[in-house]
Amino acid sequence: MPDSGYLSSAHSLLKKHKALLIADEVQTGLARTGRMLCCDHDGVRPDILVLGKALSGGAYPVSAVLADDEVRGGVFYARVFAQPCAALRVQARSKEKTFLDFFSKEENQQ
Repeated sequence: MPDSGYLSSAHSLLKKHKALLIADEVQTGLARTGRMLCCDHDGVRPDILVLGKALSGGAYPVSAVLADDEVRGGVFYARVFAQPCAALRVQARSKEKTFLDFFSKEENQQ
């Protein structure tokens, strides 16, 4: 677990630079650290939260990506392995050419 105050300081710095805090709670989430989420120890609500493993009690390889509508942009995506969804959303927020641009009609005609 990170030292006390680390996540809240990191979140403040990320907000200052308009970047997202993505908490990967696959190993630490769902009460594995004494709280529901590891980031709860520092009172931090991440912009994107990744959960897995314990969601199904180990019966199925289930994971989830959680985010507010503001971050998700109204997009809902469900799949067994949800981490690609988070990666694509981060790309979509950048102004650089994204992975999805390579599948546009204009790009394929060149």
